[in-house]
Amino acid sequence: MAALLALDLGVRPEFMPVDLADLSGELAKVPVDIVMAGVVMTPDRLKPLSFSDPYMEVSAALVVPDYLRKAFATVEAIKEMRGLRIGVFQTGGAHFVKRVEHIFPHAQVVVLDSTTDFFYSNDNPVDVLVQSAEAGSAWTLRFPDYAVVVPQPVQVKWPLAYPLREGGGDFENYVDRWIDIVQGAMVYQILYDHWILGLTARPETPRWSVIRNVLHWVD
Repeated sequence: MAALLALDLGVRPEFMPVDLADLSGELAKVPVDIVMAGVVMTPDRLKPLSFSDPYMEVSAALVVPDYLRKAFATVEAIKEMRGLRIGVFQTGGAHFVKRVEHIFPHAQVVVLDSTTDFFYSNDNPVDVLVQSAEAGSAWTLRFPDYAVVVPQPVQVKWPLAYPLREGGGDFENYVDRWIDIVQGAMVYQILYDHWILGLTARPETPRWSVIRNVLHWVD
């Protein structure tokens, strides 16, 4: 989407790293015009930041060990659990911590710095992870021992929007109308199918070899 926006503006994009945990501070010191990194628009972020119109909605979900997915099927069942440690990313801001603590008052909410803390840690600091169903599904392709669960009956949607530098009136209006145009174009569905649904993914085929294709010593 960033490359497409730059193309329509007739400029060359320049990508710079920002700390999503402190967006208001980052936009004050880092010379960027727009943050395009899957940022959830939350009430606590509306005060210090300017946002574009939402360009996509994602579903709130839990990433859990695959063998436990039935145990986390309903909100009520999760509320009854004791000693449950629920991970929330630092980049989600205080809003997510408060919401999770409110919904699951008996759980311990643990703030994680990154996905690495959950999927790559040998000593996992949490039992389950709060994440969007879309992002979680992508990670479970890489880590099939985990599954994505959307606890019923409540389904929560999170709006994704682009944080903008303060005072970018004309640019902000341009981005809002640009989102309207792109969402109605075929390219948006192509990007969604590729990056979110993974429909264009192709399994890699092994290279031809004498051992495999002639001697059949391996599959």
